[in-house]
Amino acid sequence: MSRYEERLADSFERAISNKTSKGKTLLGRANYEVAEKINDLIGIDVLNRTHILTDYDIRHIIKRHGNSIAEFQRKQIVIEKRDVLNIIDIINNPDKIIRGNINRTEETIRYIKSYEDNTVFVVELVPKNNNYLKIKTMWKKPSALTNDKVPSSTSKTKGSVISSTSDSTISKKKIAVNNSNIQKKRK
Repeated sequence: MSRYEERLADSFERAISNKTSKGKTLLGRANYEVAEKINDLIGIDVLNRTHILTDYDIRHIIKRHGNSIAEFQRKQIVIEKRDVLNIIDIINNPDKIIRGNINRTEETIRYIKSYEDNTVFVVELVPKNNNYLKIKTMWKKPSALTNDKVPSSTSKTKGSVISSTSDSTISKKKIAVNNSNIQKKRK
């Protein structure tokens, strides 16, 4: 366990046991690959910035996404201590980083990491002028709900239709089919 992981484990215990604690945990500097991707997405250089997670945000994550009833209704999986302790790996080795929403006046990014049975999302604030990247929240969804090859709806579910970015989807363009060996049915 790295010193950052040890600090995060201590911070988790402090945040949960003391509802008024105001600590913040340094989780290490943004690595080159992550910093380059963030710069490409939002145009902010974060190479020398440090990831932080506050006790308040640990409590928010557990209160908001650690409730089994609420997460079931959202079609999400409950966040547990081990998920929070895994944040360091997620932010350093994400499968994908995407631009998030603007939180008040600050940009956010989402780190996405897929596992065998779930996909984890970690949201981080990226202030324009600050030495920190502040983790705000996280949630977890079953992999079947986050796979871009799975349709968001079917004719039976009548959900909203969304576009997929997958290379294996059917094109919306109408193309001519030549030499396809398709023959007209004779009467």
